[in-house]
Amino acid sequence: MVSAVRREMRLVLSCWAILLGCITLYYGVISQDSLPDHPILQGKNDLFLHAMAFLSLTMPIFVLWPTWRSLMALAIIASAIELVQAFLPSRTPALDDLAASCIGIAAGAMIAALICRYLQHSYEHRTESALYHD
Repeated sequence: MVSAVRREMRLVLSCWAILLGCITLYYGVISQDSLPDHPILQGKNDLFLHAMAFLSLTMPIFVLWPTWRSLMALAIIASAIELVQAFLPSRTPALDDLAASCIGIAAGAMIAALICRYLQHSYEHRTESALYHD
């Protein structure tokens, strides 16, 4: 029972993560255009990309390893990325980028937890319905 729900969660979250990852990759690396400016972003496109990248990375990881340790590992990765940028001449580290990455990690964990809870409830409801109809 649990493995079927887990497989379904992996599929849904992996598709979602791939979609967000592709969007982030497109605007962050491939496209020469900047992210479409939206009044909500107010010129903070870079921060939005950081948040989306870590949100899309967090969701499948949190489904597979739903512990605070996995979230801490992602936060350490985000910190390491900013630290490495201090040694690259073309890059500059920023606490804003780290904060946006951590917000993406927190949002990804919350979304993953909500989706997992929904799929678990949906699966239990389907199995109960199947028992009553047999």
